[in-house]
Amino acid sequence: MKKTYKEVLLDDRLNEEVLGNYIQGLCDLHTVGRELTGTILFTVAEAAEAFVRLKGEFSFNGIGITGEFENGTLSFILRGISNIVNEMESRDEIDLGLIGLKYERELFIVSKLADKIEFLNDIGSLKISFSCGAMDYAGVNRRILQLREYWNDQVVMQGTE
Repeated sequence: MKKTYKEVLLDDRLNEEVLGNYIQGLCDLHTVGRELTGTILFTVAEAAEAFVRLKGEFSFNGIGITGEFENGTLSFILRGISNIVNEMESRDEIDLGLIGLKYERELFIVSKLADKIEFLNDIGSLKISFSCGAMDYAGVNRRILQLREYWNDQVVMQGTE
């Protein structure tokens, strides 16, 4: 059974306390472990910050974040809130491709920490999913190792330039 929770609206100042309380409340409600809760907090905050950094590409007035729970999976849907209707229809394919590449760079860490990440309807909405039922200590350690490998690769790349 799918449960959808009330949307939290954040402006471009990204009130991390409100976001943290919202995520923490949903994780507590569904008895998500502390390690995974920390991963979820970090991942959703990074995705929200990516939306703020990419605000110049769209006419976002803020970010709406909605929580969903279905079949042991906790998901968060992030969407840009805009006054302009059908803004994406006015973009050509090259423009949308470049925006997509910027998203990929901004959301690389998010994609490594989340179980599933997908764009909804248009490039202005993103769904991040975490499997809560099967996550254990080994799964959290795997994600931490992936993140460490990413950061080590970044340090090596910056050192060679």
